[in-house]
Amino acid sequence: MGIVFVQTTPDKALPLLWDGNRNALKADPAWAPFADYWYYQNLGLSALYSSIEQFTKIPDCIIQNNRVLQPNLSTNNTTLTISSLGGTRLLTTKEVEAFRLTLSLPGLYAINDKTGYLSTTVSVGIYCRVYNPADPNNTTNPWHVVNANYAISGKQRAEILKTIDSGDLRNVGLLSKPEYLDILIVRNTPSHTGNMKIIDEVYVKELTEINYAQIAYNNTALLGVKIRATDQLSGQPPTITTLVKGTKIAIPSNMEGVERYNADGSYNAAGIQAAYAAGWTDGKLTWDEVSHTGTKYWSDNPVWCLYDLLTNRRYGLGQYYPINPDKLGLMQAQFYLMAKYCDEPVEYIDSTGATDVVKYRPRFALNIVLDQTKSAAEWVSQICTCMRAVPFYSEGIFWIDIDRPKLPTQIFNMSNIKDYSQAGTSYRQIPNCMEVQYINPLQNYEIDSFRLESKELQNNPQLEERTKALMLVGVTNFDQAKALTKFTLLAAQNRAKMVTFKAGSDVIRSMVTDVIGIQHDVPQNGYGGKVVAVEEDGTVTLSEPVTFDSLMSYYITLSDAAAVSETVQIYPTEYGVPCSTISPISVTSNTGEPYVANPGNNYIIGIASNSVALYRIASLKRDQDAMCEVTAVDYYEDLYTAADSTKDMGILVIPNYSLLQNPLRSSVTGVTASPKIYQDSTGSWKVGVDVFYDPPKNNSFWKGAMLYYAKSGTTNYQVLPENSKGSFLIPDITDPGQYTFIVTSTYTSGKQTVDDALNDMQRHPWTTEYINIYLPNDAFLEGVIALGIENQANDGTFLGKDCIVTWKRPAAIDAILSTSAGDETLGAGVDSAGEWFKEYQIEVRGLDGTTRRTLRQLSERFVYTHEMNYEDGITRSFTVTVIAYDRLGRSSAPKTITCSNPAPPAIS
Repeated sequence: MGIVFVQTTPDKALPLLWDGNRNALKADPAWAPFADYWYYQNLGLSALYSSIEQFTKIPDCIIQNNRVLQPNLSTNNTTLTISSLGGTRLLTTKEVEAFRLTLSLPGLYAINDKTGYLSTTVSVGIYCRVYNPADPNNTTNPWHVVNANYAISGKQRAEILKTIDSGDLRNVGLLSKPEYLDILIVRNTPSHTGNMKIIDEVYVKELTEINYAQIAYNNTALLGVKIRATDQLSGQPPTITTLVKGTKIAIPSNMEGVERYNADGSYNAAGIQAAYAAGWTDGKLTWDEVSHTGTKYWSDNPVWCLYDLLTNRRYGLGQYYPINPDKLGLMQAQFYLMAKYCDEPVEYIDSTGATDVVKYRPRFALNIVLDQTKSAAEWVSQICTCMRAVPFYSEGIFWIDIDRPKLPTQIFNMSNIKDYSQAGTSYRQIPNCMEVQYINPLQNYEIDSFRLESKELQNNPQLEERTKALMLVGVTNFDQAKALTKFTLLAAQNRAKMVTFKAGSDVIRSMVTDVIGIQHDVPQNGYGGKVVAVEEDGTVTLSEPVTFDSLMSYYITLSDAAAVSETVQIYPTEYGVPCSTISPISVTSNTGEPYVANPGNNYIIGIASNSVALYRIASLKRDQDAMCEVTAVDYYEDLYTAADSTKDMGILVIPNYSLLQNPLRSSVTGVTASPKIYQDSTGSWKVGVDVFYDPPKNNSFWKGAMLYYAKSGTTNYQVLPENSKGSFLIPDITDPGQYTFIVTSTYTSGKQTVDDALNDMQRHPWTTEYINIYLPNDAFLEGVIALGIENQANDGTFLGKDCIVTWKRPAAIDAILSTSAGDETLGAGVDSAGEWFKEYQIEVRGLDGTTRRTLRQLSERFVYTHEMNYEDGITRSFTVTVIAYDRLGRSSAPKTITCSNPAPPAIS
């Protein structure tokens, strides 16, 4: 949608429509029978428009016979047409019927050495003619004389303002209808440049364009309503709401003719993306605001709506913030990239029907009515809120930039950072709940509201609620409002750190909203410096020695004056001692070209893939000592994915760049869990879990820990109260399965959330364990069953060289662990006896009772080989005793069998 300007209608008014072109307002065809009656009501109002120009000095010229004469030169050489040379040339920005000119003289006086200040006079000529865009030199239309000799006299050292009114130019036959005008102001009095005794320079200060159209509200769409008086309408007239599509604006040429929405109201994602894929080949917009040529189209892309507001000279800021033509192309290119990001299709769930349907919407759309008196900055800021953008003023023009994923533009480290400091947001200033207002089409476009809570608040109702309000004027899609709210909430919770540092203004090549990489020794996020030298074999020498650990993987990021390279793994040449050399580096840059380390490159080295801490520039300020102060906040790319996700809050993984623990976010370490079977005070057996942890060291902010546990894959956590003992006991587990145990920390200023603990990949304050529900049975104490010789009668006699003894586990185990096919906890065909019954002990003794061999095993089959018998001292008879042990350390009753190997019969 575009921008619609609405005013209260008088009791009589002609409904007019603005077609977005130079024709401005025109009558609604539906009201054609009444056009004459309404249009010729003489309301006595004139539309006046002021166009503030920069002070323009009027040069020294004289006009004669439609030609400019420069008095300092000969007549033969200076008879030039007015259209090509002379005077101050102005072009009205709108179709007008008259104009009012304001001239400024900083002073007007002459100085006589004897008598002092004297009065003096200066004369200018004022001319105008109809502007002809088909003729650049405009030689076909004659000049009309407004005042050939407008004299200004006086003796004044302060500013003098003079106003000249052209009168209705239709009365002199110059105009037959509202048209564009060329206005020429020439100086008749020779200038006195360089003569300090005569001050009479004349400047153009302001041009007021006048249109005598007989309408009460110019350039405004009005609605006339005739209502029959009834008893129900007594008191005051009813409230009437109209649904408008909005004004037309300039869009990129490659989007011309592409409908934004299909006939059924769905987003035309395929057509929009195809237009972007085709490319913006000519880099032009469909409408030129300066020349008023081209065609405007309807669009609800907030970027182009804001561009229209910034550049439009009638209702926008175009006349107050003129854009340097040399920078206009750069501005349009920047806006195009942001508009493309806004138009990317985002999946959402439509729940308005009988069943939920997956649909697509543009990431950001704008539907707003500018019907209140606000400053330009307020409206710009309001529109920016609808697309997650930040407005800022730079190099004489308004810039905006959408908070979106970006590649880092450069890196800063100890070699180019001065006066580094960092600060965090107070815990109580971070909201955990958002109350949002937006325009709901399903509620007759009335303001609707909803509430979004963080997972921390959802999981812990006892937590203090910190609510922040968010007003989304211009957002009419619930899912867009929800995505903006999710981003605001997640950003507030995870962009809590701000860094400030100074760097030489000659090394800054970034702007506000750019992403940069930072390394500094204070937070110890990596090690940084400059590349000193690169040997022929590719070995790189660093400016600062680094101590490498052989158990860690190290990564490096390089940056030169043009770009930041990818982060890649490196291979140090030494470990355990400070060294400055690493193996050859050859990586691929962001442009896809090979990038090799060169002397002078900035580098940052760190462990894991997070060797560079990323920040987003919030402000740049030039200091008096030729330094530039940079303020930046945390940057996490997962924020954008989480915001667009259809889930309530999404999963956000926050990397830990620092080698130091954050004292307000430090986690416990060494989390372990083990099942525990015990008897309670009543003698009943219980299955519990012991969870152990190590508290953070040397942290005065840490108070204690809380235990959250649930079956893996679920978030239905149960919680044990806070303690600082280093362990928890879960007294009873009744449902077997895989469990996740999470130990969160509590601090003097707040609590760590479950998500924070899960996201702390370095300290890993959680563990998982499979819990079986086995309650001890005294039948286990009876020992193993079916003890005998394999494939032999159970008289203990075995044949051959080896004695193979087999048995079965205690009957109590079979009764408890019997399962049907498909229900096995360790996989098909595998029971979980090993989860609770640790092992079997086998003892081999001689018949005299001496122990020949003792061993432990899991198998229910023992082979006493001839070689073992030989090692133990050969005997034909011995006993084998089997004892079962469980995880609790209990042993069953021993079961023994006497084994005998009869001698072969004598040879006959």
